[in-house]
Amino acid sequence: GLYRTTDGGQNWTPIEGNLLGNGQLPGPSLRSAAILPLTQFGYPATLYLVGTSAGLFSTVELDGMNTVWEQEAYETMGSAIAEMVVARPSDGRVAVGTFGRSMFVGDPLPGIVGNQEVEDKAGDYSLFPNPAR
Repeated sequence: GLYRTTDGGQNWTPIEGNLLGNGQLPGPSLRSAAILPLTQFGYPATLYLVGTSAGLFSTVELDGMNTVWEQEAYETMGSAIAEMVVARPSDGRVAVGTFGRSMFVGDPLPGIVGNQEVEDKAGDYSLFPNPAR
């Protein structure tokens, strides 16, 4: 499950929303989550990201079990298993480590705050030693 607390852990609210499944079929397994405050970029919200067994999902509005999660970056990473999601508040960058599809790094801000150009930084990278620690 996916839960949120606003009082230091005294009470928890489920926020799985449409990721829960439809009652007959379960939803995707939840692997990792990240929170990206957007106020420093002039957007009065917070971006919540969840890596799942069916890709990366996000929302800017938590509404308990009515939370609507939307799939992100489908054009680039598809429904790859998003094992790890990390957000960097200083510049709004998001990195997603997948199972078998490499790592994806992006900037969700243009899609949220307007149509800005995003520089493509695709390239070949290697880790040493492999596996890295």
